Amino acid sequence: MSVSSNFRSKIINENTIFAVTGASGWFGRSTLNLLWELLGEANFYKRVYAFSSKDGAITIENKFTLPTQSLEKIVELKSLDYLFHYAFLTRDRVEHMDIQSYIDINTGITDLIVKRLKQEAIKGVFATSSGAVYNQDYTLVDCDRELTKNPYGALKRREEILLTETCESLEISCLVLRVFSVMGAFMTKPTAYAVGDFVYQALNSQHINILAERPVWRSYTHIQDLVYLGILYLSEPPQLTPMCVDTCGCIVEMDTLARQVLSCLQIDPNSISRNLNLLIEPSRYVGKSTEIDQLSSRLNLHFSPFTKQVLDTITYLKMFWKV
Repeated sequence: MSVSSNFRSKIINENTIFAVTGASGWFGRSTLNLLWELLGEANFYKRVYAFSSKDGAITIENKFTLPTQSLEKIVELKSLDYLFHYAFLTRDRVEHMDIQSYIDINTGITDLIVKRLKQEAIKGVFATSSGAVYNQDYTLVDCDRELTKNPYGALKRREEILLTETCESLEISCLVLRVFSVMGAFMTKPTAYAVGDFVYQALNSQHINILAERPVWRSYTHIQDLVYLGILYLSEPPQLTPMCVDTCGCIVEMDTLARQVLSCLQIDPNSISRNLNLLIEPSRYVGKSTEIDQLSSRLNLHFSPFTKQVLDTITYLKMFWKV
């Protein structure tokens, strides 16, 4: 996998400025790490701006520490070429705060980004949405009617609409990925995800207990591949029609995921316990592959196989947990 020579030339030979929102999250860290590798130390510090919930700093794998600014300061950034936008309160936060506060904060984030785009035109936007923008029948949620029932999905859908409409009107290239499930380095809350939890169990007990009684299907993509996809998309000539595309990748049931984790750790892949009831309706959170396959083919990007996704995740988590 390699970044196109066209984009590499752009970011090295021109004074392009990058901004990353949600810099402390999984996608934010992955993007900062990639920009560090592409730009080199001197250019990275001069041309990359990281935005988070508050002023501070972020350290990536002892490679570098980059100052972070509170998100509202993005409107003060006068010169900007490419925006990687990941800032958003995640779905799990709904359970721990007042729903109106959750709505107000996420609405404010989206409105702030749109304000910055209108303030001074930029070259390109790469942003993440979520599979939560779909109903069970794969129709898109209604931003207003679904707001209290599915606030995360409704607010993500609202952001999709505002970002794509704004970028189209300003002739800014824009790719929004509806992210389903990912693997890879820089996972920020490992045990909150099935793969992280399975790795944790396997490392600590040489065994995995799958709590889900129903079949659970998920579609996994390597997070690094998705960041590369965004960069390759932005390296093309300006795309006048913004795209919202599902992530898909490898579709697996939790038993397959658990067995792959155990195999990669050289543990008996049958060391699994589970009370599986096939009579219960399966949980299926899977993206549609057609558009992202067409896009990756056009950009000559080959997605990482399932085994590599798991191995890279394990490698990072062993370092994260100092195992």
